[in-house]
Amino acid sequence: MFTSVMSMGIFAVWVPAALIAQRINNGNRLQFSWKKVLAGCPAWMRNSAYAIFIYAFVNFFLSIAVGMTGLRVFSGHWMIFYGMAFCIFFSSWNLPSLLAPRHCPAGHEVAHGNNFCPVCGLPADHSSQDA
Repeated sequence: MFTSVMSMGIFAVWVPAALIAQRINNGNRLQFSWKKVLAGCPAWMRNSAYAIFIYAFVNFFLSIAVGMTGLRVFSGHWMIFYGMAFCIFFSSWNLPSLLAPRHCPAGHEVAHGNNFCPVCGLPADHSSQDA
């Protein structure tokens, strides 16, 4: 029962987190950047998220190699999804400008990582730029 609830709960938090991450990246799936998505998180939180990611993969492969089954094998996956969802929510709450679109003077939308408009080349509006 616990395993099912934890596995189903991932969808409850991950779907909104993925939508927020996509919005922060301006819907650009080809140039997805965790650095942009986690810009509102403190350094210790970003580093912890990366450490959990590494731990989960090491845990998964070592557990399979020694023949373990059950909770031990999948607990790292839960940590990744719940932890990264929390980091995404925290980042967007802590730095709401990540969700606000930026525009050039001509009105074209400019990604948060760009200083100039990809359409017309004008400088991006810095009033809504994240710090």
